Amino acid sequence: MTNKEFVDKLINIVNNYKTVYAYGTFGQKITKSIINQKSKQYPNWYTQTRKNNLLNLVGKNYFGFDCVGLIKGVLWGWNGSNTVNGGAKYESNGVPDVNANTMINKCNNISTNFNNITMGELLWMNGHVGIYYKNGQVIECSPAFNNKVQITQLSQRAWKKHGFLPWITYDNNQFLPPRGYFKKGDSGKNVEKICDFLSGFVKGDYFGDYAVSCTKVFQKQNGLEPDGNIGPLTLAKMKEKGFVEYNN
Repeated sequence: MTNKEFVDKLINIVNNYKTVYAYGTFGQKITKSIINQKSKQYPNWYTQTRKNNLLNLVGKNYFGFDCVGLIKGVLWGWNGSNTVNGGAKYESNGVPDVNANTMINKCNNISTNFNNITMGELLWMNGHVGIYYKNGQVIECSPAFNNKVQITQLSQRAWKKHGFLPWITYDNNQFLPPRGYFKKGDSGKNVEKICDFLSGFVKGDYFGDYAVSCTKVFQKQNGLEPDGNIGPLTLAKMKEKGFVEYNN
């Protein structure tokens, strides 16, 4: 599964299914049976108030996820079917049943620099995970905000790290190089467009010292980490300011 396919599946859940945060679930239909089962497994989380709230959703075609359960459910093949687990097969596709803090440690290219984040990467803070979407947006299941699978803003939480899930093939934005960002020393037509946009008058297709300096100024002006690289967040902010990746 590519990162785009993965994210498309998550967005499909956001847009087309009724969901609710339920600790310990990975896409199960909300029924009395699943509420009772999970209450026995996690009695500290399933308070009477929470159980009552979930019981009010029985028979209304709601699916339950928790933060890491959303990710595991999709990787396990969740498809919204009327089977007990919504079509997901437990621990299938080589994906183990791990918690949020373990999942980040299984990722590759773990970083704390959020300017270089790529679509479909795992976002992590202690005890909670989400998936980066695009343009500073995150897909997550949380009782916060709207208590469901939802799209939030990267800036709404103090995310600590991000990384590449080992079960996903990452095909980065074609405008960006395979590593997911431009850095000093890169060249080519896309670099030339960036240099022209950020400096206004420096021509050429080489990402040199002056282009890095201009990038850092732009990043500081727009509340981004001034690392001098052009990653998805910087590119998204450039597009907000009028930058066009491809001319029709």
